[in-house]
Amino acid sequence: MYTAIAFFGMLKRVTVFRLVNTPDYLANLGASPLPAEVKLRLGTFRDDGSIGRVLFGIHLILLGYLIYRSGYIPRLLGIVLVTDRLG
Repeated sequence: MYTAIAFFGMLKRVTVFRLVNTPDYLANLGASPLPAEVKLRLGTFRDDGSIGRVLFGIHLILLGYLIYRSGYIPRLLGIVLVTDRLG
């Protein structure tokens, strides 16, 4: 899931690159709305990254819990993983 969020975030960056470097967009949109569109796209990229980091943190907390509960991996690794993510 985190990979899908990162992929869609990169698509937004590619869209910003195309907006800035393709003369057709400047001709069709005009000069005034182009900076607003670029700022909007970059802002949503930042929001996607924040959502991805939150989901990855939840994943690490659950993984730390499972490591703590298992008997195959030392419990200390699970404790360190959860406390590092929460701290």
